[in-house]
Amino acid sequence: GSYVCIGGPATGYLDYETLVTSHPGAGTGGLGVSEDDLADLTYTSGTTGRPKGVMLTHGNILTQVFRTFTYSMRFSGDEDCVMCTYPSFHVGVLPALASLTLGLKTVTVNFDPLATYDIIQKERVTAWGVPPVQLEMLFNCSVDPHDYDLSSLETLIVAGQPSLLSTAKKAFEIFPNPDLVYATSLGISETFTWNTLSHLTRRNLPEVEQLIATLPVKTAVVPVGLHGVYPHVDMKIVDTQRNEVGPGVVGEMAFRGDHVMKGYWNNPVATAEALQDGWYYSGDMGLWHPHKTYCSFVVDRKKDMIVSGSENVYPAEVELCILQHPAVESVCVFGVPDPLWGETVKAAVILKKDQRVTEEEIIRHCKERIASYKKPTSVFFVKDYPRNAFGKIMKGKLRQMAIKGELKSESS
Repeated sequence: GSYVCIGGPATGYLDYETLVTSHPGAGTGGLGVSEDDLADLTYTSGTTGRPKGVMLTHGNILTQVFRTFTYSMRFSGDEDCVMCTYPSFHVGVLPALASLTLGLKTVTVNFDPLATYDIIQKERVTAWGVPPVQLEMLFNCSVDPHDYDLSSLETLIVAGQPSLLSTAKKAFEIFPNPDLVYATSLGISETFTWNTLSHLTRRNLPEVEQLIATLPVKTAVVPVGLHGVYPHVDMKIVDTQRNEVGPGVVGEMAFRGDHVMKGYWNNPVATAEALQDGWYYSGDMGLWHPHKTYCSFVVDRKKDMIVSGSENVYPAEVELCILQHPAVESVCVFGVPDPLWGETVKAAVILKKDQRVTEEEIIRHCKERIASYKKPTSVFFVKDYPRNAFGKIMKGKLRQMAIKGELKSESS
């Protein structure tokens, strides 16, 4: 096979311009494709149910490439190098398209925590698109970052799931660039990723900590919209009747703009539920900060919310409580049907190495810190969770395992 190079001759490559001029009629006429034509089928992650095929148009993709991602990367010149370790079948295509559009060097690799620092040093990576779970794996691996020159890294583009404040803080400790930007957003398959805008820096980190501390709900994640939304995006937060709610009130986050999908492939019922009057209703529960205009936080997924005895329980709040136990490495909280309460709270916990704790101790720990109806009624100690390609925990599968009696505590 042969490789074609765009932008001028290169050794070992066929030159695109030469190919076009040597074949009369090539490269002219076009294909008659419009911005509203289907360009891509991206499947949702399936963490709460079966994946759905998201119909993205050429217009959706071009909107995000030109208006969103290129802005977030803060490109400054020909020396920029973009590395991406998102899944390439999903959001990983966006940085590649953005880099190609701007003619930048792109490094696309399978994530390996033992090799990452070395790649950043050798390639002089300036921007890295990465899910939070990969950062946590990197920071917990045996490689010493101080053995590498990581000063080239200017921007971390963190997407795929909400990022913990502790992960952002660790990034500022590891990567020495004084102007490092930890860019986060609420990225959704149905809008070809990003909607909101957050650029965390060393300078505004104290403000972010204060915003988290003054939220009416408990959270450990950074704001997805510290700086509002992108200019081409409209956003609102609504109640169960899809009426807008004010700051400080948790509701469903909805978005409108040229980046919103055409619908779900062969699924008119799901399409009608998600799209209404030009708005896409995301299923993400969030709120505007009561003291900072247009600053938004994600609280939890709507489908993950547990209703126990007519009370709403957000798993993220219970997870935050359990994570405060010194023996706990990570936790996943979910609900299962209960004949008396409607649903009851369950927790799957991974303990830190060489740590021991009982189910009763975890439940008591929660009862002392949060409302009693929010505490788990069962705790399963596991080695890992079912995950998708993003590294996201598949709560739907975990829930089904518990319902079927297949979820058991594993011996250490």
